[in-house]
Amino acid sequence: MPRLPVAAALTLLFLTACSRTMDDSDIKQNPHPKQAYEITVTIRDAPGPFDSVKGEMAFEVENSNCVPQDLVSGARKVPTRYPPVPLEALGGGRYRGTIYLDLLQDDDYFGLGTCHWHFNGLIVTASAFNRTFGANFTPDQIRAQGTHDQYVPKDLYAPAPMDNLNYPAGPSDVQVAQHPEKFFAMELTAKERHDEHTME
Repeated sequence: MPRLPVAAALTLLFLTACSRTMDDSDIKQNPHPKQAYEITVTIRDAPGPFDSVKGEMAFEVENSNCVPQDLVSGARKVPTRYPPVPLEALGGGRYRGTIYLDLLQDDDYFGLGTCHWHFNGLIVTASAFNRTFGANFTPDQIRAQGTHDQYVPKDLYAPAPMDNLNYPAGPSDVQVAQHPEKFFAMELTAKERHDEHTME
């Protein structure tokens, strides 16, 4: 069996190690998060029940210079994470959970300086049949607290011809105002919490 030249073999090993470092870095949770918000998700006027309602947070490292460059393309694979948000069913289409905007810990994950995590928003999905309806809530909406609605056409609540079809909320306010009976709402209420929190 032909053997790789030493230089080529070392390059291959280095590329593999670099890829592993970027993909398998040990992302840490902040043991003492302070930016806590209680969220309540309410689904209003839906045509029927949902099999599941889930939440997840979106995070991305905001300073890409802390991530190693790919040796071939020179690009940096910026880490992203989507931690799930446990939601407790309260009945009546209401679900409650707690999110931490500083859930992930800033750290020197790659030996290139501290990586700073940025919270990009909250994703809420509701599934029925083989369709998934999604609503995205921005960091500004959550920090502003209060209540925010996103709408989904009711006629999409029906068995889909294919599995795992996704439908983001998105009708304009004008469409909803003109025909409110044609839409159901995915509502988010956020309230800041000031008690002490410790992550295990």
